[in-house]
Amino acid sequence: MSKNISIDVVIPSYRLQSEYLLAMVEMQRPENATVHFYIVADNPEIQITESLQNIFEKPDVTLIKNAINLGAAQSRNAGIEAGIGDWILFLDDDVKPEKDLLINYTSGIMNHPEYAGFFGETVFPEPKNSFTHGLKVGGMLYFFEYASFSDEAKCATTSNVMIQRSAVGDVRFRLEFPKKGGGEDFAFFLEIFSSTGKKLKALSNTKVYHNWWNNGKRSYTQFFRWSFADYVLFRKFPGISYIDFPNIAEALFFSVLIGVGGLLFSQWWLLPVLVIGVLAGELLSESLNKLRSHGLRGVRYVHEVVLVRGSADAGRLMGLLKNRQWQHLLHRPNYSNYKVNIHFRKASGLKFLCYILFIVGIWRYFI
Repeated sequence: MSKNISIDVVIPSYRLQSEYLLAMVEMQRPENATVHFYIVADNPEIQITESLQNIFEKPDVTLIKNAINLGAAQSRNAGIEAGIGDWILFLDDDVKPEKDLLINYTSGIMNHPEYAGFFGETVFPEPKNSFTHGLKVGGMLYFFEYASFSDEAKCATTSNVMIQRSAVGDVRFRLEFPKKGGGEDFAFFLEIFSSTGKKLKALSNTKVYHNWWNNGKRSYTQFFRWSFADYVLFRKFPGISYIDFPNIAEALFFSVLIGVGGLLFSQWWLLPVLVIGVLAGELLSESLNKLRSHGLRGVRYVHEVVLVRGSADAGRLMGLLKNRQWQHLLHRPNYSNYKVNIHFRKASGLKFLCYILFIVGIWRYFI
């Protein structure tokens, strides 16, 4: 490997946690690569500790301080603009990379020049409580783990991904996405794919390690936020979505509309029957699905799965309603643009059938 490679490592950070940043700047350097770190501090009130100062005094580390809090997308754009490297490695500020991450990415560059970039796995610890078991069983880590079971993709999360600067061109992270992040990374890489026709190659030996968000404490706002901005992706990339049966958020939304209409005609029972039927159908269908895929262990955490996936479905629904994109109701993102897996359709069809059966059953028994 004689060709010299230049790599910019871009890390947007609000927290500037020294234990993570130190693990990044202390990664082993490839012999044939020049590496420079651009740490974008997105918190103007942050105090630079002695350990952080030691990091920023390294000759291959540049600190960029935003005058105000700009958010993840604009901070990454600042890192892109500051560097001149042939390749850009994006890392989140709360991951610890393996020591040889840069070496393995450099090997990927040399061995697969036909790709626009590369992405690795973001590894989470074993579940520590009921909530984190629900995240794992419910598939909320799917895209973080994507490199462990896929060869390539059109987009990837910015927790661990490298892209060729020439492929990036004038493409930048869009600012209409939530400031704290959610959808801007997929839009960025999908736009690059649209302009170059080149995908990202998965590298199974490029791993970073991520702790549970909020130390595993129960929270749903993050998953709501991730899906809220799907309306931007649906609008910009028309072929990215497909139509499916109603999910729990849409089914409850339609139930409320029908139930309120029923009140106008003194059909007071309609609203509770619809809502209870949807909730019961969701629990039953998810229990059957998790029993098939994870056994009894999956059924044990089905209530967590319903809550966390329901929060993501609610975020997407709220984004569509707030931005008046009624035409995208019942649409689901298909980020890699593959043919829709028949398993997804079967699962959502079973779920919708359970909704109907419970609604009809409750109505026939109690009314």
